[in-house]
Amino acid sequence: MKKYLAKIGRKITLLAFKYRLGKSRWSAKTLFFLMGLFENFGEYVNTNETDKEHHYVPQLILRRFRIADSGTDKGQAWEFSFENPKIEKTSINGVASAKDFYLFKDKDGKQSDFIEKKVFAENLEYFGNQVIKYLNTVSGEPKLTYLEESTLAVFVAFQLTRVPAFHSAIERYLIFCFENKGLIIDDLGTHESMNKKIVLNGLGATIDDLLKHKSNLKIAGAKNHIGSLSNQIATHIAEKIFRRNFHIIDVPATMDDRFVISDNPVVLLDFHRSEILQYPAWWDIDKDDLWIMMPISPTRAIFFCRSKRKGGIIENENTSLVQIVNFGQYLNATKSVFSNDKKYLNVHIQMFRKELLSLNKLRVGYFVEKLSD
Repeated sequence: MKKYLAKIGRKITLLAFKYRLGKSRWSAKTLFFLMGLFENFGEYVNTNETDKEHHYVPQLILRRFRIADSGTDKGQAWEFSFENPKIEKTSINGVASAKDFYLFKDKDGKQSDFIEKKVFAENLEYFGNQVIKYLNTVSGEPKLTYLEESTLAVFVAFQLTRVPAFHSAIERYLIFCFENKGLIIDDLGTHESMNKKIVLNGLGATIDDLLKHKSNLKIAGAKNHIGSLSNQIATHIAEKIFRRNFHIIDVPATMDDRFVISDNPVVLLDFHRSEILQYPAWWDIDKDDLWIMMPISPTRAIFFCRSKRKGGIIENENTSLVQIVNFGQYLNATKSVFSNDKKYLNVHIQMFRKELLSLNKLRVGYFVEKLSD
């Protein structure tokens, strides 16, 4: 019976996206109520598949930065790797991924792919793809339904938290608080205590505390806890992102540039600190002077902010914003940045070379090699 009711709920959601239902506040509330009702009948499923590549930047995004829409380059993108500073063609299937990254031990002690298969692939990515496809193909000002805007906010929230860089940020937070803020192992024992002390930053850590802290301590066996925390944080901040104003940045027609995308693509621009945050302080995500930005194609990026931009949703004359989003891709990248055009990777690396060198993101030898090419 539960399985049957879950199927009905899935059909309602599919129809809502297909016919773009929920344009008015009243109809959206009714739709959310129905979806929430049937969501309770969803079942835990574990296919027990292991030794699989889990993409932490979904291929639905990466494909929008592929070299060609057909032919041999259809599945290829240009990749700049910080680990081996070269620009080379690479298969989209094998990048921004890690083996069994989202596997966790369920209550029976089995390795489970429920997060990868059910939460991400079947729901978050499937429905997020439909919204992003609409945004990349609509002519004129896009008009998202409440359901679409909510889905996009959830997608961006999880894209921020589901990557290795964010998992490392959680680990840094835990280590700092174990050593300085009185966090104990028992605090990781329940969702309630993790939410209070870590998700909501009840321990009062600051960005500067975490950036300055140096430690040799490593946390062993915390994969389940870190994965759970990343999902809890995403759920918490998704509503805060949804309450913001949604906008679009288009590359100006007169600008010879394109957006690129990294393996950690969500950029947090803090105007109070006058910087792109190198530590993703999730507890400050609803600050008035914080913008949340992410490329969705070589010519378009999305962003969320508190204020409404003058002149409509689309910002298409601001070259500085394009450069900020792109610089954020190189600054945030764990390993790689991807593009549909080799030219722009070369241009950006030269453009941002001083900052990347000062941050030890790039070795000097790369520029020597480039000069000798």
